[in-house]
Amino acid sequence: MTAPAALADDQAFYTPKEVAQFCRVDYMSVINACKAGTIPCQKFGRIRKIPGWWVREQIGLPKPVLSVVPDPAPVVADYAPIAAVLEIFGRAALDAAGVLRGAS
Repeated sequence: MTAPAALADDQAFYTPKEVAQFCRVDYMSVINACKAGTIPCQKFGRIRKIPGWWVREQIGLPKPVLSVVPDPAPVVADYAPIAAVLEIFGRAALDAAGVLRGAS
């Protein structure tokens, strides 16, 4: 079979009507094949959807190439200012706790 122009490389699912057009077969043939398990399909409510990988495989298109996104470069942060602030708050908390213990 030849690849139809309407076939998208990244489409995950197709309707039975689209598959019937792509494969040039009758719509009811696709529905009956889905019911028989010959064509893999998923039901979303009352609607049947046929996986895009199966359609591309039947038409003879190659599998889509997945691109890998490289890991971002590590972020080097300077924590010295934050550490200084935390040290000040920590000392203040310890002083406040000592005052509270002494007041009891």
